[in-house]
Amino acid sequence: ALARADTFERDFAVRWLTSFVSRASIEWFSSVTSEASDDEDSIDERERLLHDAALLLASCTDMPEAEETDILRTFSLDSGISIVLRDEMVGEDHTSVGLQTWGSSFILAKRMCQSPSSFGLAPHPSGRPLRILELGAGTGLLSLVATKILARDGISAHIVATDFHPSVLSNLEHNFSLNIDPEFPDGVEIHIRSLNWRSFHETTPCALDPVFAEPFDVILGGDLVYNTLHAPWIKSTVKYFLPVRKAGSDDPVAYFHLIMPLRPTYSAECDSVGIAFAPSATPYARELGILEIEEIERERGIGRADEPAYRLYKIGWS
Repeated sequence: ALARADTFERDFAVRWLTSFVSRASIEWFSSVTSEASDDEDSIDERERLLHDAALLLASCTDMPEAEETDILRTFSLDSGISIVLRDEMVGEDHTSVGLQTWGSSFILAKRMCQSPSSFGLAPHPSGRPLRILELGAGTGLLSLVATKILARDGISAHIVATDFHPSVLSNLEHNFSLNIDPEFPDGVEIHIRSLNWRSFHETTPCALDPVFAEPFDVILGGDLVYNTLHAPWIKSTVKYFLPVRKAGSDDPVAYFHLIMPLRPTYSAECDSVGIAFAPSATPYARELGILEIEEIERERGIGRADEPAYRLYKIGWS
């Protein structure tokens, strides 16, 4: 309580805890699978300490004047990765839904931690930095998890977290500052940018930021569709950024990983994803479409009560 009341003490505590959580996520768990000395008790103790530190960080940053509108949430995932996020209340502007962290993003984040290579989080064969794009990043959970996985595993990468609403982008920057130490390991570059899906659907966008100049190896998205128009807009955006693998190329195949909640009142939006990304009906035609679908049951305490399950799509060029 004293640290929270004293501005100097609070700022010092926030900086120290941010550094500790960021470094511990990488250094403590970077070699767990290779060091025999890391028994289960030791790993459990490290995870407990990291979780407690993240909770303390949330307490230090959750100030009384923000309590009515802001919530600090700690997400403890597999392999010791812990993320602190500020969720803000959605006001009258329904387009700012990205101010909250939704259950679908947490489910996808867990899957990414359990099997990073299944989501393309592996070194690029050429040795160049991996390029990762998150659409509708919201509070930034997926981008932050990808950042910590790659830094932990020593994989160089350029990560671009995007959204459209100004207040969401501001909160996204705040969440990255909560989780990423200024002395974060070299090799992982993070960029936060505005991106308008509709512009890709209606015309070829011009004057894009230089961070968008090259295609991406991995595209991530969680709970993106809130209007049936969004799915075709997203498809046009993904077509622009997801490369078609050239014959004879050693490059890994690039995929778009999208997760959606299966809410009873959300059927039209979910159906629009299947329609927009339907596999090509033309033989031998190159088309961006759904390659795999997995339905995942809701975990207790995760997501909204009206989300009995989630649908995970793996989308790529046929």
